[in-house]
Amino acid sequence: MTDLVKYLAANLVNDRSQVRVQSDDQDTVRLSVAPSDRGAIIGKGGRTIKAIRTLMRTAAVRSGGRAQLKLED
Repeated sequence: MTDLVKYLAANLVNDRSQVRVQSDDQDTVRLSVAPSDRGAIIGKGGRTIKAIRTLMRTAAVRSGGRAQLKLED
């Protein structure tokens, strides 16, 4: 799951070196980006982060699990 989130986030931001993805436990993935790139990840009205979460949940269900994405400061 972390590979998918990292791939998507890295292609949305300007500073790819600041993209950090951690898996706390089996269900939670934490994403951290540069403060200047937070808007690109969130998107207008939260549409982009919602789409990333949808893709992540779909991939998790296909692999027989669950997943949750949290955007860290």
